[in-house]
Amino acid sequence: MPDDQAPTLAQGTATTRLDLETDERFLPLRRQLGVSSFGINQIAMAPGQRGRIHRHERQEEVYLVLEGTLTLVIEGEESDLGEDELIRVAPGLRRQLVNRGPGRLVLLAFGGEGEHRGRDGEAFVSWDAASGASPQETPPPADLDPAELRTSAQTPPSDAMTGQGGATTLSSTAPAVGATASAEADASTLSAEAAAAGDEAVACYLRASSANDIDALLTTLAPGAELVSPISGRMVFRGERDLRALASAVYGSLRGLSWGPPIGRGRVRLAIGEGRVAGARIADAMVFELDEQGRIARVRPHLRPWLGLTVFALAIGPRMARHPGVVLRALRAP
Repeated sequence: MPDDQAPTLAQGTATTRLDLETDERFLPLRRQLGVSSFGINQIAMAPGQRGRIHRHERQEEVYLVLEGTLTLVIEGEESDLGEDELIRVAPGLRRQLVNRGPGRLVLLAFGGEGEHRGRDGEAFVSWDAASGASPQETPPPADLDPAELRTSAQTPPSDAMTGQGGATTLSSTAPAVGATASAEADASTLSAEAAAAGDEAVACYLRASSANDIDALLTTLAPGAELVSPISGRMVFRGERDLRALASAVYGSLRGLSWGPPIGRGRVRLAIGEGRVAGARIADAMVFELDEQGRIARVRPHLRPWLGLTVFALAIGPRMARHPGVVLRALRAP
């Protein structure tokens, strides 16, 4: 949609989608969303491309790197920012965006001016309430009854599952993320007893993760179990102590986590889940690999969409920073 054509909003809302595969260098998103108080743009650069040297008289800007490495030049001084990193640039400073490679660079640029007004929210105890109060004075609603939860078969298409904007579908996810494990499953099946134990172990893991019950979650894991980081495949977490620290950081950050029924055969199970982290929706295609006794030997999360993954990384980063040894051991894992 051209930037000079504002959409017709339905009940004060509008939606759009990030396009991480586009060849367009600059995609304005503000008018697509009907935003009037700040600017938001998606910027994509091929290796070697760079933007104009520019500055803003009144606006401050925030850059959020979604893919690749941004070389940001401020008044002639360079600094690099990787995926999931943000930086704020004050008004008056000259800046230039550069992609030195080796891959594509995709980022979001937010810009606005004026003083932050603080919280102006008004909360309501129900849809029938005629008047509201401050969120701090309004109790949160009760969780949904289990009968009201959507099953995986009922999950409607969304940007986390439709295969657009860098996301994926259930039908395309299962073969993609489980291809290697499926080959292993074909080569080594489980006894009926071990398969039943594996089904129960995965079901228990899913229940425990939704409830943030780390003790129960750890009982499902085999000795020497490992978890491959969804943020960097080079990081592998092993051992009860390290996995406890990681699980506490991850599931302590997620809200409203729910899982569809797991599927799979042999030594592999796949479960699709969805939750929220810091207000952003995030979906997970979790692959479980079982040992010969049906215990969980390996866990491989696959998170979508990019925005949810970015917020997720920002949320758990400070929690994991309290355990530097855990991070170092994961990075050194063979």
